[in-house]
Amino acid sequence: MRITKITAYVVKSPAFYDIGGASKVGQTLPGSEYFRFDAYPQLYSRRSEALIVKVDTAEGISGWGETQAPIGPEVAQSVVQHIVGPSVLGRSALDTNLRFSEMYETMRVRGHGTGFQLDAIAGIDTALWDIRGKAANMSVSRLLGGRYRETLPCYASGCDASVLPPLSFPADHYEHDKAREWWYYTGHLRTAKGREYRNHYHFVFKLRDGKIRAVKEYVDTQYAHQVLFS
Repeated sequence: MRITKITAYVVKSPAFYDIGGASKVGQTLPGSEYFRFDAYPQLYSRRSEALIVKVDTAEGISGWGETQAPIGPEVAQSVVQHIVGPSVLGRSALDTNLRFSEMYETMRVRGHGTGFQLDAIAGIDTALWDIRGKAANMSVSRLLGGRYRETLPCYASGCDASVLPPLSFPADHYEHDKAREWWYYTGHLRTAKGREYRNHYHFVFKLRDGKIRAVKEYVDTQYAHQVLFS
């Protein structure tokens, strides 16, 4: 099943994902459409961005994949178009391990084994697995040896601020000395199923010259797992 064409599509949705609990949005970088939240060094976009990859074969079966491209999808697109894509054109789409190795080796000796290079490879690799599944009329999980379970527990992280309920954590207890502060809280929440969730939090703030220099958080993760996933 020969690869005949690889196309990478940049997708940018106008939706801005306002992360719950995030700092006030900082300034946009000069000459860029990306910005930083005041407290964090990594970049964010005011739009939801992605890079979708389509791989076509001579037999008419096409596969779709996606790269990790929350910012700068054009960079991964260029890598797909000019580097890793051409390295596998005309080759078998079913030999996924060989194709991955060929793409990875294009820049390995130059130290480009991660970042946008690996993101671009992943987009093509997942599309090739999609082709393998379609050609065999099997799910990719079965091609990989089968599923251990049919469902998996999940949790919400980095929730959209518009859907978060107001939360408050009044301190139950407070202690301090010259070098540290101890804060004790109890979280009072309910799960989606209505089950009460009351966990205890312990924060330790290390101080120097009147400023917080380090923070450690302690929480009963075993209790959290029992309430949320049992």
